[in-house]
Amino acid sequence: MTAGRTIRLDLATRSFIVPEVVSRTASNGLPLVSQLRLSNIGGGSVQAELIFTPEGTDGFDANAVKRTIVVVPPNDVVTLIDPLVQIFRLSRPARGAIEIRLPPERVGLLRVTAAVISLGAGGGFVTPVVTRGEGARIGSPQSLTGITSNTSTTTSLTLTETTGIDKATAQLTLYDASGASVGSATVDVPPYGVKHFDNLIAALNAPSVDPGQLQITVTSGGGAVSGVATVGSADGGATFISAPLVNSASKAVLSFSRTEDTTPAVSVKTVVPVLAPSAAASGSSPNFKTAIAFAAPYGFSGTFFATFLEAGGSGASPRQTITVGPSSTKIYADVVKDLFGKSPTAGSVFVEIPSGGKVYATLQPIAGTTASAPARELQLPTTLAESLTSAASSGQRPLFFDGLEQSTDPLHGTRWMLILNEVGGAAGLMNVRLYEPGNRTSAIAEKTVPIAAFQQLQLDTIFSALDLDAADRRKDRTNVEVVVTAIAGNARVAAMAVSIDNATGDTKTYPLPPIVGSGPPSSTRAAATVPPTPASP
Repeated sequence: MTAGRTIRLDLATRSFIVPEVVSRTASNGLPLVSQLRLSNIGGGSVQAELIFTPEGTDGFDANAVKRTIVVVPPNDVVTLIDPLVQIFRLSRPARGAIEIRLPPERVGLLRVTAAVISLGAGGGFVTPVVTRGEGARIGSPQSLTGITSNTSTTTSLTLTETTGIDKATAQLTLYDASGASVGSATVDVPPYGVKHFDNLIAALNAPSVDPGQLQITVTSGGGAVSGVATVGSADGGATFISAPLVNSASKAVLSFSRTEDTTPAVSVKTVVPVLAPSAAASGSSPNFKTAIAFAAPYGFSGTFFATFLEAGGSGASPRQTITVGPSSTKIYADVVKDLFGKSPTAGSVFVEIPSGGKVYATLQPIAGTTASAPARELQLPTTLAESLTSAASSGQRPLFFDGLEQSTDPLHGTRWMLILNEVGGAAGLMNVRLYEPGNRTSAIAEKTVPIAAFQQLQLDTIFSALDLDAADRRKDRTNVEVVVTAIAGNARVAAMAVSIDNATGDTKTYPLPPIVGSGPPSSTRAAATVPPTPASP
């Protein structure tokens, strides 16, 4: 391990930044630490340079900044638990950001994922990984919707400068549900620097909001500021990353279908998966409800259209119209019940978004089904997102996730589900494969499953669905990779992995991105875009 950054990267050089890395003691007395997973999908080893910038320091402070080299073997994964203590030899509490630099020819072979976990207990939350240069800039503000502060919920905020070129001065402005400004503050973030607020509402001297919208505006400096908000307890909850306030396609007119069709039309839509409870017989098994927030464009009102289809692709509800005031947010705590008036059931909500509008969704256990498990953010692809797989020539991209676990003890470890959502209105065949670490060329299990138009498939557990729960095959496994590929038909499918803690029922969701590059596609924040007009079938 050495100190300081050796070189300043030019503007075109790509690297990846984990904007929130921590090692501290949680409220239950157990360590709450970051976990980084480096997945190599190539046939050669990859040398990754990890550079840590502590909170409140400049990214080029030779005394405070630390760096080290991690070599990831071919077709394998390296999992770093508590890298601040184990790798960088720091003492708790510690917080900051880690930049991952790769040789240019290896950028497309390594994917970085991150989370904050509780050692010795379930819990924690998923943290985003951003590409260098992402975030709010001068003339390009960003926003965070879903900011909440009440008697039981608080919001923390982490701001990270992501270019390393210059500092940035950011104006933070909080708006309540009606769109009125209720608090503001100005923050200077040095190059690669980190600023953290345990209680955002207190830092802005603002009243409680439920919900609110935070606007991040860079007023000076050549840097970019990425914001990460964690809504829940001090030890984690639903995590949101800032998104552009005004979409690049906002000046174009998005044509919506105005008919009363009971199935989604071909215009671009955001897809919100609504999950069924885990069918696993042992361990804690929470029932889920899905909350959706509709955020209007900044300074304008917005009209959203939503349609719910049950998991089998049928049973469509009448399309609902949701009108939201200027700069305001409207939340449905249980979207199936409160918006569509239906009994809890699995399926998909297809949402048409006005230009500049956004949709956020969280998955949360129903009260009483598990012990105080926090809400988890759902990753929302659009019907034309890059994070879809299709057998069509333009969509032939495998989707993958690394980090599945199989436990032989039903009261410990985690169990994993795989959720497949067809969003294009066509049938197809999906191939699902599992690989163990150190051997990503020969699958330990494989299965081909048909999927119908607008159907949601829930493989629960994925190890059971792929016949790895048989007495002669079941064993404890870690860092298992799942790969999903469309092999026939015209289906366009989004995939999501869901982990459930066997002891506590704590649930986390992970999107499966394409096997290209390290940074996951930007499908977390759903904003309206204008797709090319599709050919008539």
